[in-house]
Amino acid sequence: QYFPSYEVTAPQYVQPNIYSLAQLGYRTNEVAYACIDLWMKTISEPKLRVWDKKKEEFILDHALYEFMDQPCPDLSETDFWNATVMYLKIAGFLGWEKDYNNDGTLHALWPMMPQYCSFMRGQSKLLRAVRYQPYTGLPGIDIDRSKIVLFAYVAPLYYGLKPFSPTAVLAPAIGLDNNMTTMINQFVKNGAFLGGMLKTEQIITNDDARFAQQRFQDTKGGVNHAGEVLVLGKGMEFVKTSNTFREMVFPEVDARNEVRICMGYAVKPILISAKVGMDRSTMNNYKEGKSSWYEESATSEWQFIEERTTKDLL
Repeated sequence: QYFPSYEVTAPQYVQPNIYSLAQLGYRTNEVAYACIDLWMKTISEPKLRVWDKKKEEFILDHALYEFMDQPCPDLSETDFWNATVMYLKIAGFLGWEKDYNNDGTLHALWPMMPQYCSFMRGQSKLLRAVRYQPYTGLPGIDIDRSKIVLFAYVAPLYYGLKPFSPTAVLAPAIGLDNNMTTMINQFVKNGAFLGGMLKTEQIITNDDARFAQQRFQDTKGGVNHAGEVLVLGKGMEFVKTSNTFREMVFPEVDARNEVRICMGYAVKPILISAKVGMDRSTMNNYKEGKSSWYEESATSEWQFIEERTTKDLL
């Protein structure tokens, strides 16, 4: 029952910062976006159903169905599950604050934006409250755990307190993939011209060097000059100083990165049309991959969501 005092008295924040994780992955990287989008569409596909364990049958007229038609103003049940899964993959959690009517019945569920949330333990409680503080300088509001529908992945060092997301694990791989994309864009902007240096045996001044450099960039830089013939003056030679994509083993590194990102999100590359998956793609492979992915990954995710929904909402 004993926790470090700072976990009880001070709010604990998710690291890395959730805003930066969203920018790095879902908003920038196409592989991460495709993986998360697949999860969102898959998990939100079936409608919620209430199952009577004793009678072993569905309850067809449960009040939860009407509530889930619009759990939050302007949100449908599909929107609800899409948001939940998206933030699970990016931030590792999403909390929905319960809003009650005067008679004590549930009125709505309001999303607690993860970037504004921190967590606090309590006496004999893994999690006592979630502190919500959207504006710096104003006091945060501690919302009791019992008033929140909380979907969260556990963190190994802060079990039951701070969540942990797949995007946080994949941050280095996603960052590398983004840098490789930036490098290709820069390569194209430079007219698909390799970096190098102008070399001469002559003694030139700094002004002459800057003039030659600027002149060279003006005539060879940018996509509009791609493929143009290069003419140099007497005594001047261009020396390549950067490797080609083949010399950098770029296709192999790119494929490895795709696989690592897909692996972190538990998605088979063929299901998002990643290059490494499409290289070996057939219709039979796709069908088998999708079927096995549902059995290995989607089913366990549905079970995780079902257990939390039953405990916090039903």
